[in-house]
This record gives sequence, structure tokens and C-alpha cells, in this order.
Amino acid sequence: MPTPKVAERHTPTHLLSKREVLKLTGVSYPTIWKWMQQGNFPRSRLLGEPGSKTARVCWYAHEVEAWLAGLPLQKIKGDAPATQN
Repeated sequence: MPTPKVAERHTPTHLLSKREVLKLTGVSYPTIWKWMQQGNFPRSRLLGEPGSKTARVCWYAHEVEAWLAGLPLQKIKGDAPATQN
């Protein structure tokens, strides 16, 4: 008898609006757009029918949070010098 599949743990997906992403990053939408084109920022998703007046762009919060967490730390006075290999 086959064993039943264990239900995968599913966490709710939180979506961020354009306004929220701009507030989190502190940059303009043209900058976000350029970064997306360059592959340096998570791609937005289209919520709604393409071309409709009610369609909105949004981002998965976990993707934006991962991008923010991956940003380099600001160097401050007293940091050890970078080692060269």
C-alpha cells in the first residue's frame, strides 16, 4: 500500500506593493527597474490582468528581504583591513 504524501509546510506569501518596496530600499522606481533589468534586484510580479487599469506590480517579501540581507556591510572605522589572496 503506498504511503500518503506528507503535506508540505506552506508559509503564507506576503506581497509588497511598489510603494512598500520604494520605502524599504530608499530608491526611485526607475532605479528598481534598472536593477531588475540588470538582474540585481528581484523581478516584480503582475497582480491582475496585463494591460488592465487595475493591474498592479508586487514583489514577494521574502525575495526582497533576502536581497536586503545580502547587501554588503558598510565599512566603519576600526574594521580589519581586507585581506588579499
